[in-house]
Amino acid sequence: MKINNAASARFFSYSVGLLIQISIIFLLTTKLEIYQFGLWGISMSFVFIFSTVSQMAYFQNIEKYFPNYTEEKRQYFFVKYVKTIFASNPIILLFLFIIKYFGYFEKFNIKNISYLLIMLALLSTIESCLVISDGYFVATQKSKIFDTYELYFYKIPRLFVFYLLLNYGYSVFYLLFFTIILRFVFLVIIFKNKFINIKTFLNLSINNSIFKENFHNIRYNSFAFGNSFLYVSFINILFLITSNLLLNIDIAHYSLMVIILNNLRPIMSTIPSLLPPIVSSSIQNKIDLKLQMKNIEIINQILISIFLLIVLAMVQFNDLFSIFFMEYFDGIYKLIFLSVFASTLNSIYFTKYIEQLFSQKELNIFKFNCLNYIFCILIFYVIYQYFYLINFIYIYIIYELLFFLFVNYLSNQKNKLLPKFTEFSFTYLLTLAVVSSYIFDSFSFYFYLIIPFGFMIDYKFFNKKLEI
Repeated sequence: MKINNAASARFFSYSVGLLIQISIIFLLTTKLEIYQFGLWGISMSFVFIFSTVSQMAYFQNIEKYFPNYTEEKRQYFFVKYVKTIFASNPIILLFLFIIKYFGYFEKFNIKNISYLLIMLALLSTIESCLVISDGYFVATQKSKIFDTYELYFYKIPRLFVFYLLLNYGYSVFYLLFFTIILRFVFLVIIFKNKFINIKTFLNLSINNSIFKENFHNIRYNSFAFGNSFLYVSFINILFLITSNLLLNIDIAHYSLMVIILNNLRPIMSTIPSLLPPIVSSSIQNKIDLKLQMKNIEIINQILISIFLLIVLAMVQFNDLFSIFFMEYFDGIYKLIFLSVFASTLNSIYFTKYIEQLFSQKELNIFKFNCLNYIFCILIFYVIYQYFYLINFIYIYIIYELLFFLFVNYLSNQKNKLLPKFTEFSFTYLLTLAVVSSYIFDSFSFYFYLIIPFGFMIDYKFFNKKLEI
């Protein structure tokens, strides 16, 4: 099980992308007015949700079945999926205009709002195509190409474009417009790499009807898509619902939180995101890879631990970058850290989740996901109604923890909710203790002194030769 090259390329691309995203967030918070930043956050949440809906479980189908397809069969279905996604764009646009009709955007006092809605629909469609393209390249074990192209043709150019636009005072409209251009150019480059030339892709598209063989493996796809949609939409739905209850300055605060969470989640899952084709093939061929998977999870946990400790130190010394949050409340720094911490949770159980999803337990997961979703929404509603507390990041963390316990329950042969301590890196466990002290307002930098003990114990693990 060799994923060294792909993991290195993805880790490098995502790490540079993380620095770029942090720079862009600082640019947005300093150059945009508060209400404009709130509008940007809401726009990105809509794109996040619609791009998930419009790919209609294609990503889930690709990550499970494409590793075992022939190249010809992969291309046939991939082109069909892309064609269907673009064909569904008017439905997204119609839904956005319905939301506009009921006055959702009125508090932002937006001129030419129709242009905004058109751009959101178009960007959602492009993002959806890029999501399944990423799945395609991972399934064919060519993710290095996708990650490298995304870094050089989107992430780096985006930083320079945003810097110029924001420096000259352009609004969210222009940011969205140039985001669409950059993402579309990247999409075309990816298609060109996969299909040699665009003409080949167009020929395949013309002779490929979206009304035939479009929904293979409908049972798995439906429930896998339901799980994905519920998971991705949870924090964004909470944010979009509560934005009508908030002042513009509060919307800006929570926009920052959601933007961080949406952008960091895939970065925190850098290594686990490469495993679906390996898990699929191992299940298909009845190969036991539990030991190798555990090794990968331990490495991922140690990397996450280092990242969390660095971020925690940064928010403690917030004077270093307080210039970027001059118009924000002091509590913004805790929101930032909570968002970063929440973004890491999925990667801790992602491998087990994929394994159970591919082992015909998608219905069980979907049932629990629905109950978990409703339960956490009700908790939020009760807290808001009776205590008028809106910080939904805590609700999201509860949602993640409950989901983690259930996935562990399914994967554990003895059906236990709690995992064994041996499944975790000691560095990660000690880091959780430090993080908890900060969340419950009892943090001290002296707690960092316990972290080296975790590294010492994990060092023995690294002395063994890992086959990754």
